[in-house]
Amino acid sequence: MSRCTLDSGKYEVAIGWDNPLQTFFLQVFERGAATPLIEEGTTHNACIDPAELVALAEQYGCSFDKDRLINELKLDQLHNRARGYSMAGSEVKPIIGREELCPHCKSELNPGATTCHMCGAYKVYLKGSVLAPMIFLGIFVVTIAILFDSPAMLLLLLLIFAVYAGIKKRHTEYQGWAPRSSEQ
Repeated sequence: MSRCTLDSGKYEVAIGWDNPLQTFFLQVFERGAATPLIEEGTTHNACIDPAELVALAEQYGCSFDKDRLINELKLDQLHNRARGYSMAGSEVKPIIGREELCPHCKSELNPGATTCHMCGAYKVYLKGSVLAPMIFLGIFVVTIAILFDSPAMLLLLLLIFAVYAGIKKRHTEYQGWAPRSSEQ
């Protein structure tokens, strides 16, 4: 669910996209009130066009860019964004948590997401998946090199550590996100 808060001083208006109900919604509150004066979009498919709710929000003295808000709401619907934000004029400010961006395509990620809905990048955890086998292989190669006094094994050890360093560098570069399989 997305929720944009608009403020006019006397009223606070909440407008957004509710994915489970597949509808845009609007709530108008008097300043400091817990229950809304007006609630629209409370049933399944109640409002499929945000323009009528944006026009209703304008009637309560809120200052915002109408076209920008309609576009933001349509993007919320398209990408099923779970976010809270406020809007004054044409400026959009996040108000719930921090918004994380995919390091590959720079689209907004839903909170706690492990896969980007736009490019398919996915979160990779290196702890057990790469680190443990690399350490085991390194210890094995060192043991063989010591037992057989082989310089070739030491070169192999250097190669293993170079590969690990490359993997770790790329992991850090992309903040733990790997591109989808087709891009690797």
